[in-house]
Amino acid sequence: MRYLGNKTSLLNNIKFVLEKHRLLNKRYTFFDVFCGTGSVAFAVKDYFDIILNDNLMSAVTYSKGRIVQNSCTFKYLKFNPFDFINSSRDIKKGFFYNNYAPAISKRMYFTDFNAKRIDFIRYCIEQWYIETKITEEEYAYLLCCLLEAVSKVANVAGV
Repeated sequence: MRYLGNKTSLLNNIKFVLEKHRLLNKRYTFFDVFCGTGSVAFAVKDYFDIILNDNLMSAVTYSKGRIVQNSCTFKYLKFNPFDFINSSRDIKKGFFYNNYAPAISKRMYFTDFNAKRIDFIRYCIEQWYIETKITEEEYAYLLCCLLEAVSKVANVAGV
């Protein structure tokens, strides 16, 4: 995801310090205070139990989705949500369409079609979660994936 201020360039230094002080492989808890995109937490997830924090709930959700992605099976949903979403051409006029597309708001963050697709996908994810067809981890992972996709179709230079 395009995100100003991420700590990706510091990862080697952070891991060096953790290794130097023999903090890896002890299953300590790592508190990522300002997690942002979760690049630091993701880099150390195999060595620590992770606690995520940020002022933006979207940052915590995105970071959690990155960390839990390999444990998502969607066994209660009983179908692959990515296949479902990618094979569907359904749209929904919702929050993104009303606030970030030119048809209603005159804003041009997204095309009308992309905004309606985002609304449809977001609606599906929320319904699956409300109906307990996906776990909290799967919910975070799907929202993380949606944030990645939204970033790719946005008509802006950065997030």
